[in-house]
Amino acid sequence: MIHEKHKEWLEARGIPSTLAEEMEISTMTRHGANWLCIPYRLDGEVVNRKYRLTSDKRHEMDKGGKLCLWNADCLFERPDRLIITEGEFDALIAMRCGFPAVVSVPNG
Repeated sequence: MIHEKHKEWLEARGIPSTLAEEMEISTMTRHGANWLCIPYRLDGEVVNRKYRLTSDKRHEMDKGGKLCLWNADCLFERPDRLIITEGEFDALIAMRCGFPAVVSVPNG
């Protein structure tokens, strides 16, 4: 579930919160604050998570988590075209524009 403030933050950037929820992005409480939690999956399994504060530009990932492309499982569909973005939110914008095969690098 995404916190209402995070939904507003996403929507202000042109990202429908429903799309973010479809991609299993959620809100988690860490270090006494609410962070957006972005799961990284390989073969359907969560292998890492990126956490982002929206109040300032701070990121964290799971300690010991595997580094891989975000949304890498879209590659199993053998797309004709692939978009590679610098960040997950850029990837969500590309998805919103109708591009289904979009991945993001884990560390920009």
